[in-house]
Amino acid sequence: MVITTILGVIGTFTGTIPIPDSTAPAAAAMAGSFVHGAVVFGAIISFVFIFLYWKGFSWMRWVVMVYCLFPIISVFSIKKTWGMSPISGASVIINVVLALFLLYYLNTPPVKAWFDGPKLDA
Repeated sequence: MVITTILGVIGTFTGTIPIPDSTAPAAAAMAGSFVHGAVVFGAIISFVFIFLYWKGFSWMRWVVMVYCLFPIISVFSIKKTWGMSPISGASVIINVVLALFLLYYLNTPPVKAWFDGPKLDA
């Protein structure tokens, strides 16, 4: 999950959305800044969720399972995504495979028991 988050950020900054500079029109610079800022903000939130998932909070298992639906839906726009940035396209494919695996894995009895079990403070 960490790798796909990093790939998503790299794909956004290397894709067809230009990084604003001083010669860009104001509206384009503002839109580009907004998109890049939103991606960085989303990556920070993603890293927080990954940390909480790694710590084994029971509710994060459900959050991850719900989140797994989004990459599966995003596969329908893979052609457009790949055209904008091959790195982002590869990230979508990796995310779909990871989402399918996680939907299976998080519903196995040992994993359910680990998430529902008591946590030791290290």
